[in-house]
Amino acid sequence: MSDIEQLDAADADDIARLLSETFFHDRAHAFVFATPKSRERWLPKVMGGAARAALESGAVFGVRDGAANSLIAAAQWLIPHNYQRRAADHWLGVSLLLSNLSAYRRMASVNRLFTSVQPSGHRYVQLSGLVVQHEHRRRGWGARLIAAGQQFAAEKRLPIFLQCWPDLIPYYEQFGFETFSRAETREIDCHLSGLIWEPPDVAE
Repeated sequence: MSDIEQLDAADADDIARLLSETFFHDRAHAFVFATPKSRERWLPKVMGGAARAALESGAVFGVRDGAANSLIAAAQWLIPHNYQRRAADHWLGVSLLLSNLSAYRRMASVNRLFTSVQPSGHRYVQLSGLVVQHEHRRRGWGARLIAAGQQFAAEKRLPIFLQCWPDLIPYYEQFGFETFSRAETREIDCHLSGLIWEPPDVAE
């Protein structure tokens, strides 16, 4: 097994594939793309856009299986104020609108929910995806990827923000994250929380 490495644009498709597989049953994605076939079609495109946004504006750290050289874990650290929206992001939305109006409307609803828990302003690093393949979990990779992201954010003197469902809050709390916002939606029948981590010298 390799150590943690910083990924680059050449890894974007591998990152998107790993995210799509790991988040396939996530409640937000299952709500937006109601059928497995729809998720198989759209998640790689959505996750590809997210991966490229993080690669261009911040950093993505990953872990590879040494034997197969395949990506088995990754964490995306997006810096919103550094990101310039790409034409591909716009056309992905247009494509979804034209081919599946219901999914487009559900995605807009989910985006409103996620935006409602964000901090005001854009001066932060956002953890926009942390994934470890199921068979490689409980080996400390998630903790090490978070530590790498915290070091990355501390060097930039920026806090880290993330959104998560209730069952994941205790996991992030052990790394110093604190809940600062919460929103609910009847459509997904669950509340979403915004968590923040402040580097020591920024918090003081």
